[in-house]
Amino acid sequence: MDLDHECIEEFQTQLKKGKIQKGYKSLLEYLLYLQSYLRKRYEDYDFTGTFYHGYLDMSYFAFITPALKEHRLKVAIVFNYKTFQFELWLSGYNKDIQKKYWEYFKKKNIKGYFLPETIKGYDSIVEDHIEEDSLDVIATTALIEERIKRFIKTIEENL
Repeated sequence: MDLDHECIEEFQTQLKKGKIQKGYKSLLEYLLYLQSYLRKRYEDYDFTGTFYHGYLDMSYFAFITPALKEHRLKVAIVFNYKTFQFELWLSGYNKDIQKKYWEYFKKKNIKGYFLPETIKGYDSIVEDHIEEDSLDVIATTALIEERIKRFIKTIEENL
């Protein structure tokens, strides 16, 4: 394996400024707070999966509703670093389940949600992209919670 020296040098330069570590820590703390908040509010949801910190590509945690469990589906709350936004992803327990439901939802034409054109290299079946500029924890949490409810309702009604 070769290291990209130019990128490593830039990474080191940015780390020396100290802002990246603080911003990354702040985002991860918020995601852990959100996971805890939702776990307390939605006791019938299963939050047994692990929290994924990521490689500055995405950080996420997942949960399963009773209805989704029957279909071996889950919802991930993702922070996408490339687009710098929160996203909700419907995913399968494995690639076979993902393919089955991706093909199923492709035929459903669910308006307002994103379906990848292929599942190769993709971990989602259906996505909701939450564009939020607020750094206010209460407002952001309320928005994400509302979008989760709407996303789950839409998915479950279409199963």
